Amino acid sequence: MSAPNARADFRRELQSAQIKLRRTRDGHGMALPVSRAQSLRATTAVKATTGEEPPDQVKLIFDPTHPDADENGYVAMPDVELITEMVDLMTATRAYEANITSIEATKQMVDKALEI
Repeated sequence: MSAPNARADFRRELQSAQIKLRRTRDGHGMALPVSRAQSLRATTAVKATTGEEPPDQVKLIFDPTHPDADENGYVAMPDVELITEMVDLMTATRAYEANITSIEATKQMVDKALEI
């Protein structure tokens, strides 16, 4: 059997071997030819929604000697937890380092595979 004829037979068999799914709703289980790009686009679609901005959180600290203190002696400081921010920073840094290490290992494996 020649190669082009074998390809045609394979394509014909592949098209006839579609699995028919039981429909639960209109449109479900329809066997439609979908290209790889269309299927990726359909599965990776992200829908953005708008949300409300969180209210500005401030901590009022009593420090009448501070130059930004109000008439009652309170200073509005941002509600930022330095320890939490540092932990998040360290976690992100370690995740980045782990990703770089895995990329380097993959590159080395590819290099070794090409040497064979």
